[in-house]
Amino acid sequence: MYDINDCYKIIFEAMAENLSLNNIAERIYRYTKQGVVFISGSGRLMASAGFGGDKNSFSFFRKEHLSWNGYELFFVKKKVGKSTLYTEPIYDKKKVSGYVLLICEDMKDGEFFEKLGRFLAKIVERFFAQEQKRYLYNQSLRRHIIAWAMMEDDIDTGQVKELQGGKYMAVLFLKSGNTAAGLSGFLRDNGSSAYVYENEWEVRVLFCKLTDRSAGRIRKRMDECQLTGCVSELFSDWHLCRAKQHLLARIIRSGKSVPGEQGIRQEKEWFIPGIYSYATPLIEEAGLMDYSIQRLLEEDEEKHTGLYHTLKVYLICENNITLAAKKLHIHRNTLVYRLKQIEKCLEVDLNDTENSWDLLAFIMMHDMVRRKTGERKER
Repeated sequence: MYDINDCYKIIFEAMAENLSLNNIAERIYRYTKQGVVFISGSGRLMASAGFGGDKNSFSFFRKEHLSWNGYELFFVKKKVGKSTLYTEPIYDKKKVSGYVLLICEDMKDGEFFEKLGRFLAKIVERFFAQEQKRYLYNQSLRRHIIAWAMMEDDIDTGQVKELQGGKYMAVLFLKSGNTAAGLSGFLRDNGSSAYVYENEWEVRVLFCKLTDRSAGRIRKRMDECQLTGCVSELFSDWHLCRAKQHLLARIIRSGKSVPGEQGIRQEKEWFIPGIYSYATPLIEEAGLMDYSIQRLLEEDEEKHTGLYHTLKVYLICENNITLAAKKLHIHRNTLVYRLKQIEKCLEVDLNDTENSWDLLAFIMMHDMVRRKTGERKER
């Protein structure tokens, strides 16, 4: 049998010595010989002890995060074999900031572990209050776990009924490109239909069960909040979720988008850079380039005209003069004049669809190679 007073003494001594969560977990494990885990409100593993041997070696965690399987065991089934699993919430101003997870192999010790969990949850509040400040959006642990599993691990959609039906839309924001107030406000307004995954640099959002109309309202709200990021088209195949999110992350982290552009980039604006980002190593190896594009760059360097950037924005906007002029922040007539200069320099007809696609392809390839070369020089 355990004595709760012995545990209190162990914990107070650890706190007096200003030890870490890992030290506290380790000391409790040494006394009880049962597993102890501290996880944040988002499911991140903060500290643990007692999961290294055969005893308690369950697959609760992957990549330092509570897995979907672990969530089901601790928060739904609450039992593994002969072991009972205890969960105790840690509060920060009435908001759950984390959990103490305990494993008990003997039901006779249940009362002891319940008391221990409540005491630990109270005593470690300060560790979790700081951790919670890292997150812009507060959602339930279940939604956090689902979002993390969709983005970083794996999850069977058959297990999560509310994900099924309707259409999906993937969105990615960099925290550095948005104000915390604007981004958190948008997430609060629209989080009920979304699963949000956050890390230190970015926020990934999957909207579920959308219609064309509800998706339109969400896009409008992004513009109203003056957010910057990338958004996918609506899609119905669940399995596309992770692929779209990973491609978005790759593009936005690398800055492979229209230079200096603010606002929300639609899929038609970012999917071509994404495709060519995968092809960059082959392009570099083959030394591919379009010599007409090179002439345009030389013209820019010599006369400071900015024609290369003008052409790229125009082509990304699918030869839409009005839209391109708006994105370039110039008058429509100014853009028409520049396009005539570009056609003269390149000796091509930009109204020819095949020419336009070829030029855009080489522009993207050129940018990828130039960026890679620049990164190597910086190193």
